Amino acid sequence: MKLILGSAQFQNGYGITRKKHILKNKIVNKIFKIVQSKNINFLDTAENYKINNFRNFKKNINNFKIITKYETFPQHNIYHNLKKKINRDLKKYKVKKLYCLHFHRSSEILKKNSNIII
Repeated sequence: MKLILGSAQFQNGYGITRKKHILKNKIVNKIFKIVQSKNINFLDTAENYKINNFRNFKKNINNFKIITKYETFPQHNIYHNLKKKINRDLKKYKVKKLYCLHFHRSSEILKKNSNIII
């Protein structure tokens, strides 16, 4: 079994915390230390997670395998747009590859030219 650390709660305005509660850097650091000590090395994120204090977040993600989710793609030039998003995240997370890629909407696979994505 593989456990994955979800990062949705590390921000304001998403998930169960909404705008009521922002995790402080100290708490985020503690979470990462605990997770890494338990050999959990998968991190779930998404392009629409606007992580608060991203610099602090980034320093903790070394040695994690990144799982990410993307929103919809324009009908034209799907391949180019997907490639652009992947390259952006490779730089953002300072990794050579993404472990797994999800789409927020499975209907993306039904769009015209979606075979390029597959």
